[in-house]
Amino acid sequence: MKSGERGRLGQRLKQARSEADLTQQHVCDQIDGLTQAVLSKMEAGSRGVDALELKALAGLYGKPVGWFTEEAGGGVSSLPYLSDSEENIVRAATLLDARTRKLLFRQLEALINVMRLS
Repeated sequence: MKSGERGRLGQRLKQARSEADLTQQHVCDQIDGLTQAVLSKMEAGSRGVDALELKALAGLYGKPVGWFTEEAGGGVSSLPYLSDSEENIVRAATLLDARTRKLLFRQLEALINVMRLS
């Protein structure tokens, strides 16, 4: 990974952590083997992030893995099967804080399960 790409990834990691309202220490407490020094280097772009680390961080931050590697503003362009209105809903959901987004997705899952039973 080129240093420019690593820097962009680091910025996205820091942005996602901030949006999730988490400290570096809280993140490290949740992910086995991750230290604050390593997370700080990842966010600064001076250390790469392996796939398992990125998956764990994405899950904790409530973001899809692709969000971290897409160009800014890329959003949900990797989901070509969505209609414009569906894409707008997904984009709006990504702007919510992590806790609200989690609540929204729980409600959607419950609705989908009720609809399946009908």
